[in-house]
Amino acid sequence: MALHCGYGSIAAAVLEVELQGQRPPRLLRATLAVDCGDIIHPDIVRAQMTGGFLYGLSDALYGHVSYRDGHVTSLNFDRYPLLALAEAPPVTVVLLANSSSPGGIGELATPLAAPRSPTPSPAPAAAAAAPCRLRGEVLSLRCMKGDI
Repeated sequence: MALHCGYGSIAAAVLEVELQGQRPPRLLRATLAVDCGDIIHPDIVRAQMTGGFLYGLSDALYGHVSYRDGHVTSLNFDRYPLLALAEAPPVTVVLLANSSSPGGIGELATPLAAPRSPTPSPAPAAAAAAPCRLRGEVLSLRCMKGDI
């Protein structure tokens, strides 16, 4: 579970993950709730929340910065892996409408899943259930598969 406030809005997420022995984690489903004030275009809010959350999951599962001799070697996003559509869990977005001024939703959902975020993320729950100790900022798939 995670909660994030920003841009005049508040959002929460619950991600259900299944760990299956030596196999990578299986993302079963995600439910997000957002209160962004008066909702002008509900479909756009749902799309922004879903996309931001899935991008955050990409960061949680695959994101990393490589270093060599104290210098960053990851120079561009061309080799940055993203969550494949087949890996993405079904996402349900619940809109909590009210009559206050519209808030922002542009990047509101990304910190709900990203492990480097100041908000709670799925990372601690996955780490607690992992077959090895997760020591980095990324949920190592090598660890989840038991390769470490």
